Amino acid sequence: MNFSRKNKVYIIDDDKDVAQSTVILLQTRGLPTELFHSVEDFLTETDPTISGCVVSDYALEGNWNGIDLLRKIQNLGYRIPFILASGSLNHSSRLTAEKSGAFAILEKPYPSDILCETIYAALKHNDGRFPN
Repeated sequence: MNFSRKNKVYIIDDDKDVAQSTVILLQTRGLPTELFHSVEDFLTETDPTISGCVVSDYALEGNWNGIDLLRKIQNLGYRIPFILASGSLNHSSRLTAEKSGAFAILEKPYPSDILCETIYAALKHNDGRFPN
C-alpha cells in the first residue's frame, strides 16, 4: 500500500525485544516507524499534530497502561488511530478500550500479517479522514 510518508507507526512497548522485532517487521513492509519504550518518552517527543497510528502494548512499566495512554492522548488533542496489543486483557478492560475509542485490539500472540493488515487499515482510516 502506498501511504503518505508523513504517516508513521508510533510503537510504545517496554519489552525491547518485542518492540525491536515489530520495528523490523514494519520497516521491511515499507512503513516508517518510531519506537518508544515508555509513555513518558512518547508524550515528551510527540505532539497532537503527528499523523499515522499508534501501536501500544497494554501492560507497560510504571504507572501507565495502554488504555491510560489512549485516554491521555485524546485529552491532549491527538487525533490518531490507536491499536492496543495485549496478551492479558480481561473482558472488562477490552470493553473499556473499545469504549475509549481504540481503533483495534490485538490479542498476543498475533500473526505478523494481522498486525500489518490492522496498521494498513488504521493508516487508510487516518489518511485525510480521521477523525470522522
